[in-house]
Amino acid sequence: MTGRRASAVISAQESAHRLDYWLARRFTYLSRHQWQRRIRCGSILVNGRAGKASLRLRTGDTVEYKIAAYAEPVAAIAHSVIYEDDLILLLDKPAHLPCHPSGRYFARTLWYTLSAQLDTVRFVNRLDRETSGLVLVAKTAVAARELSRQFSTRNVKKEYLVLVHGSFPETMTATGYLSNDLQSRVRKKRAFTTADHSNGEHAVTHFARIDVQNDVSLVAAMPVTGRCHQIRATLCSLGFPVVGDKIYGVDEGAYLAFIAGDDNGPVDSRNEPLSRQALHAYTLEFCHPRCRSRQTFIAPIPADFRTVLNTLQLQAPMRN
Repeated sequence: MTGRRASAVISAQESAHRLDYWLARRFTYLSRHQWQRRIRCGSILVNGRAGKASLRLRTGDTVEYKIAAYAEPVAAIAHSVIYEDDLILLLDKPAHLPCHPSGRYFARTLWYTLSAQLDTVRFVNRLDRETSGLVLVAKTAVAARELSRQFSTRNVKKEYLVLVHGSFPETMTATGYLSNDLQSRVRKKRAFTTADHSNGEHAVTHFARIDVQNDVSLVAAMPVTGRCHQIRATLCSLGFPVVGDKIYGVDEGAYLAFIAGDDNGPVDSRNEPLSRQALHAYTLEFCHPRCRSRQTFIAPIPADFRTVLNTLQLQAPMRN
C-alpha cells in the first residue's frame, strides 16, 4: 500500500487565486468539483491547517495534499539500459511504466526507480505510460541544459514506430495545430487540425509508411515539434487511429472504462491485436553534451509489438 504527501509553495504569479481554482489548474487529473470534495474531506492543508475551497492563496503559502494509502496498479518496472556514462543515461522504457508519478502511480514509476541510483532524476524527454522506447536522462544540470537546448531548437531527430488502422499513404507531412478536442468525452484528449487555431499549438510531423497488410499499416513517425500526444492525436484526426490506443484508437470509450477500473473493457471487445497503444520510440539522434558528436541510438522493437507484426505479416524496419 502506498501512502504519501505532495506539497507545493505558491509563487507570486499564483497568489490571489482560490484554493479550488488553483488545484484544478495545477493538477488537471481532477476536476475543480473533485478537488472541492477532497478539500471538504480535509485532505488539503494550507500552511498545516485544513483549507477551504474559497481560501485566497498568498505568495509563500504551502499547499499540501494528504493522499490516502492505496494499492498501486501493476506496472512493468524492468527497464533496460541502452547507453550510460557520467553525463547521460539512455533507457529503453517498457510499456505500462509511467515516467513520472501521476494519479494512481508513484512507487511504480521510472522516476521512483531511478531515484535509488541518481541524486536527481532529470528527464530530457518523456513518454506516455503505454508508449515503449527511448528515454533520455541527464545526470548533471549542465548536461540537462545542453540536451534540453537541443530539443527546444529541434536539433534532435526522433523516429517512432506506430501501428494504425487503415491503409496509410506512402509519405505525408502533417502541419497544423493541436488543441483540446471539444467533441470528446475525455478531458485530456486533443485534436489536430490544419486550420489556423488561435488556441492551438503548432505541430509538424513527418510520416512514412513502412508496410501495410490486412488494413493495418506500420508507419514511421518523425515529429519535428514536441507537443503532448502529438503523434497519436494527429493520426486519429487524420483518420488513422492508433492500434490499441484507449484515447486515440477506434473507440475512446476504452479510456473511460480504464479509468473506471475496467481494464478489459472496449479494447478487448474490439479484438485489438495489442493491449496497449502501438507506439514505440524507436530511434534518437542527438549531440553528446561532452564531445558534441552526433550519435544515433535504437531501442529494439519490444516482444508484444513484434508479435503483432508477425501475426499481421508486417515487415519490420531493416535496421532493427
